[in-house]
Amino acid sequence: MPFSVQKFQSHIRDEIEKNPVDFLARKLPSKLQEQRVCLGNWLNVEENSLAFVSNATAGVGSVLSSMHWSSDDEIIFHSHGYGWVRQALANLSARSGVVIREAKIPWPALSEGEVVSAFEAEFSEKTRLLICDHISSPTAIIFPVAEIVASAKKHGIPVLVDGAHAPGLVPIDILSIDADFYTGNLHKWFGAPRGSAFLCVKKDFQSVVRPESLSYSGGVTHHHHDSNFCGYFDWTGTRDFSSWLSLSSALEFNEFLGWNELFKKRKDLLLEARDLFELTLGLQELRLTPDSMLSAMCTIEWPLRHGVQASVQLARNLSEELLNKNKVEVPIFCFDNRLYFRVSAQAYNRLEDYIRLSDAIVAHRFSAVRKR
Repeated sequence: MPFSVQKFQSHIRDEIEKNPVDFLARKLPSKLQEQRVCLGNWLNVEENSLAFVSNATAGVGSVLSSMHWSSDDEIIFHSHGYGWVRQALANLSARSGVVIREAKIPWPALSEGEVVSAFEAEFSEKTRLLICDHISSPTAIIFPVAEIVASAKKHGIPVLVDGAHAPGLVPIDILSIDADFYTGNLHKWFGAPRGSAFLCVKKDFQSVVRPESLSYSGGVTHHHHDSNFCGYFDWTGTRDFSSWLSLSSALEFNEFLGWNELFKKRKDLLLEARDLFELTLGLQELRLTPDSMLSAMCTIEWPLRHGVQASVQLARNLSEELLNKNKVEVPIFCFDNRLYFRVSAQAYNRLEDYIRLSDAIVAHRFSAVRKR
């Protein structure tokens, strides 16, 4: 989080503590609406379609818990999906009998058309919802969400886009994407405080979707606008509202950096880093994912030495080892029974950061490559 946003959040907290009752009961509704207008303009969506949530997983959970499900229903997910969303779907299936179908997204050889076709292959008359990522968590690829939504709509299938990584990482136009539900985190690339995220819901579903935890207000007491949809989410109980109220400060900081220049510099650095890993680790398959499907994140396979088995525990051990020994923080995980690490390119990164990581991997006892 930028220092300017940290300072702004501290100011908000100080203001709340001067008189919590006055702030939370009287000032909060209009201040939240101001932030909603600000965010709505940036996302190109009507502000009263935006609800504030703590994270994208909570946004997904609100949609899943609000709709009525039966054992005749099917939900389409996908093989690159986030683990906690997968768990939420498993819980829902066990509770209601709804069938979860998985679109098999190819990896690493990809094209946008292949991604759309993988979802279309799972369509049926029983499909009640399709859930796709905007940018996948394990594989870090950009899904063609507008095309997926358009295809699903032809079959009358509502779509929930999980944009956990997307806000601030890629330009987002909610109106153009046209999804029934879109949820995204603002604490990642947008630079807002942790605990700030949004759920955008089309009007057809606003009378249905509610937060997983309902407070006494019922969307009335803390909401003074035409629709009570936002009010249900504005007040789910006492929380630190300073995260949501700092969104405008984060937006100002990003505008100061310059969105277009920021997008380009991060993408250029990411592609330079990818080329470095391709050369040092001997991974030709890195070229199989088109540049158009990469943002400022890239998932790369760890070239394990013969006889070393990929596992969740190995991933955790390697992550801790790189941090403690090499002072490198990087996510390492198992995907499709193979070991991967995911690199990101932010404004503060330099190519030297990736050279440091590459040297550490090449020199590691579990790696199949050696320094040339």
